[in-house]
Amino acid sequence: MKYVALNNGLEIPIIGLGTFPLNKIKLIKAVFFALKSGYTYFDTSASYGNERWLGFSLHFFKFLGLTKKTFITTKLSNTDQRKGNVKQALKNSMSRLGVTQVDLYLMHWPNPETYLDSWKQMEELYNEGLVKAIGVCNFHEHHLDKLLGIAKVIPVINQVELH
Repeated sequence: MKYVALNNGLEIPIIGLGTFPLNKIKLIKAVFFALKSGYTYFDTSASYGNERWLGFSLHFFKFLGLTKKTFITTKLSNTDQRKGNVKQALKNSMSRLGVTQVDLYLMHWPNPETYLDSWKQMEELYNEGLVKAIGVCNFHEHHLDKLLGIAKVIPVINQVELH
């Protein structure tokens, strides 16, 4: 697997499995075939409702010896962002995934009322070592301009969906 270095030095696999809208047995099968094909990077979100299934799958297949190391991205949902407790949202995600640290934590959408405050909270999670890297999804240039105006930690990625 090839990797690319993010702006904080963390290496991320260049190909990963996006898990939306997979759940239950479909997700377990997809993870199995991804691991058999050499994938180590898995992308999910609290809003997908499948973090628990992804965590179970990865732990089960690790137990069977199909993988040793994985790279996990999950995302702060809009609902959790509006609630204002980003740390609790991450802890809930980590519990569902069965991990003590997330490789990459992304803000799923730039909620106009909360994204700047949410970013500051995400910086705290990064500084505490609960996540190895933080970034954003679906940000336009004007969102990034505002974010960069207050950020002490520069986002490592702006993940966008392409077809």
